[in-house]
Amino acid sequence: MASKFPGMENEILEVFPKLDEIPPGIAIKFEEMIRCFLQTKSKNPTLKQFRVYKHLREVYDDEGKLVCFFKTSRDAKKEAAVYILDHPLSGHRSGSSELIGFGGATPTVFIRTQDASGCLVSFVENDGVVGDHKPLVMINTLPQEIIKLSIFHLRFGNADCHDRNTVTKIDDQRVHRLTPVDHEECFTVTYAMRRLWWTVRKEAKEAYTDEVVGYVQGLDVDVDIAFLKRCGWEVPREVSVPYKIFTHFLKKGVEFKLTADHMAVLVQNIHKSTAFNLSNMLGDMTLEDEIFVQKSHEKIEARLRQYSERFL
Repeated sequence: MASKFPGMENEILEVFPKLDEIPPGIAIKFEEMIRCFLQTKSKNPTLKQFRVYKHLREVYDDEGKLVCFFKTSRDAKKEAAVYILDHPLSGHRSGSSELIGFGGATPTVFIRTQDASGCLVSFVENDGVVGDHKPLVMINTLPQEIIKLSIFHLRFGNADCHDRNTVTKIDDQRVHRLTPVDHEECFTVTYAMRRLWWTVRKEAKEAYTDEVVGYVQGLDVDVDIAFLKRCGWEVPREVSVPYKIFTHFLKKGVEFKLTADHMAVLVQNIHKSTAFNLSNMLGDMTLEDEIFVQKSHEKIEARLRQYSERFL
């Protein structure tokens, strides 16, 4: 740590993920963000607030360019975990220096100093959030932009997927490129997702491509959790258990050829046949975690098979 941040090593108490446990390209990006944070903080200890967002503070480089935000949140480690688990199509994040993964999450690193704790979130140029460009059904974007969001939100069990938690950048062809933000409500222990804005899009009702199916089927929660531990986080059960449930639900949903819209209805627990709602597919929550997960996996597979036979 000292060699990476000369003269600032005493400031840093903790970084997650550990920089020596992640691919070099990502480590370099995080080092830049941390260095800029420490330098900006040395000049202005309180950091400048970003617009009306009291929880976001601006971090600049030596030339005055906005590099990232410092975000105070009790769930800051969850946000960093979501980023490093957003694997690119080319393979597991642990072996890839690609900065942007399949879901499009921006580089995010947790940092704790003597007087601050939160995450640094890389700034992305944007034209606001999708909620600024209503009606949502008319936004000109590519099918894969909607598909990646659906996989990203479902996989991480994001309890708050409203239209202001997706940033958009309009390219030269007037096409919206979408980036999910604000991941602190991922891994929800309520097993109830809300406000999945992309369900209004026709793409959510279309079959997943073979490429997407292959990506989903290649996900491995146990490998992911082991990776998080190597990176310095003893993953709490409040994260690991929901992550196992949501990932299994997604994998089985894709296996049984459910669309994003089908799964969105079930994870929001609003299907008229309530037995198919996710909250009713779970095992007895008083059981030990391992048994609860196993029983839930069995019920999820059985119910989704029944759902596919009945409704598809």
